Amino acid sequence: MNRETGLRLLLAVVLLATPLLPVFTVDLGPSERTTFGDSNRAVEELEQLFRGGASEPEPVDREVLVTVKLREAGALSDAGLDVRRRFVRQGAHHVEGYVPLSAVRDLSSDPAVQAVRLRASRDLGGRVAAGVDRIGATDLHERGLTGENVTVGIIDGGFRVSDPELAGHVGAYRSFGPPGDADHGTAVASVVADTAPDADLHVAAVGDATSAAEYREAVAWLRDSGADVIVDSGSYFGNAGADTDALSAVARNASEDAVFVTSAGNYARRHWAGTHEPDDRRWVTFRPGAEGNALADGEVFAGRVRASLEWSPTGANATADAYELYLFRRGVGGQRLVASSGGGGNGTAYLDATVPRGHYYLAIEAENVSRAHELELFATRDLTYRTAAGSLATPATAPGVLGVGAYDYEAEQVADFSSRGPVGNRTGVGLVAPDTVAAPGTDASAGTSFAAPYVAGTAALIAQANPNATAADIRAALTDSARDVAAPGPDAAAGAGLLDARAAATLASARLGTASPNAVTAEDVTVADGSAETPASHETPSSDEGGLGDPSVIETPAPVARS
Repeated sequence: MNRETGLRLLLAVVLLATPLLPVFTVDLGPSERTTFGDSNRAVEELEQLFRGGASEPEPVDREVLVTVKLREAGALSDAGLDVRRRFVRQGAHHVEGYVPLSAVRDLSSDPAVQAVRLRASRDLGGRVAAGVDRIGATDLHERGLTGENVTVGIIDGGFRVSDPELAGHVGAYRSFGPPGDADHGTAVASVVADTAPDADLHVAAVGDATSAAEYREAVAWLRDSGADVIVDSGSYFGNAGADTDALSAVARNASEDAVFVTSAGNYARRHWAGTHEPDDRRWVTFRPGAEGNALADGEVFAGRVRASLEWSPTGANATADAYELYLFRRGVGGQRLVASSGGGGNGTAYLDATVPRGHYYLAIEAENVSRAHELELFATRDLTYRTAAGSLATPATAPGVLGVGAYDYEAEQVADFSSRGPVGNRTGVGLVAPDTVAAPGTDASAGTSFAAPYVAGTAALIAQANPNATAADIRAALTDSARDVAAPGPDAAAGAGLLDARAAATLASARLGTASPNAVTAEDVTVADGSAETPASHETPSSDEGGLGDPSVIETPAPVARS
């Protein structure tokens, strides 16, 4: 299978209503289609696709979500199906649930079964992320809103486009620099696919650091390829050669004709801000008497440490004022310098180091400082002295961009790590969402990186139902329908509130005069769990697909952190 075919991989399994000879169809793209006359061979082919065609691979037994159509008066035997609901459609009884891929063969041979289908190619990757139900998107799927004919652009460090989580969803891929962490991008894209299973995903890999020129090129490619929604779950930090203001401008400009969504960041506990007055002291104090800021709350840790310091005034008014950022290790014999920013220039200092187990802290040295400066420090480890307010990073700080925080359902509050605003006189955070992710084979767990794609996926559902809606219309529907979960009214922690996909779709339909997703027609049949099945058809202008591109490296990259 060539690379292009792999990018367009679409898996669909259909068991036709033939009494003795079920037929599975595996659709590999526009140029390849294979039909098998027996279910054994079909399932074997599916398993081979799971394994990527490798010889003698490890057995694959992912769970898939199937809908089983029963024969008249048929009753399923114990086929290993984890039943989630039962319903009646057009007079036929259906059962929906999860089953291991290896058990599909047995399920298809059950005499009570008339047809089996995978609900969507997204389900080949396993269970759907729990947040899809929590925001009410599953209800919208059952009413026909699945993101069909909508393109969602995703910017991240890297992607595994052949991963089962993404198979059948990625319509175009391009790299704009050396690819970075593929786990993170794959997991982010899987949440979009879970939330808007029929949306076409165009993915842009920008690596673990990107320049303003590369970022501009990636966003332009996504816009040119027809992206209605763009999501970037990265937080960008400045260094002496990087222009985060330019990155912010790119996102802001893109938000004029596309819904631009980004993560708020995980820096409420990893951010410090303060004013430094010129004095005779060499070291900046984080609070009176404290010239060091311990990482990981003073606990022992090992691994990568990144930190970024910015100060103002900058640019033409910066004169010779400068600060330098240091990383020290504290031990029984005293303290030892581990890394430094190498001299901060033009209002920014940055360091990046990988350290063995130990106690570490950051310190800021003032050099030739003759006037007061506002300082802002971000780190990839919790800080002992920290400032939650204003802990948003680029591009969440840009006007028009929807910055999404994470909501802790167990604590019933905004997650304590989720970055807060304000940004000037704006809340900064647009709204909050769940941050659960179901992406086997990745190290993804939680964080605002996985809250943002729920909002992006919901935006795609609204765009499908309202093809004439502007980006501003969709943003307003998302925020105006959010459920207040923090201080009354919009606030810097939760923004407008908690994402409610069902309410957002209903509000958009009411404002724009389209059919409400709540509408039930005479053909709908009430199902056993009280919900309804509503067929729907929506059309939006189709978009051109972007092709494969060669990597390019331009300018000094901006460091990026992803949860």
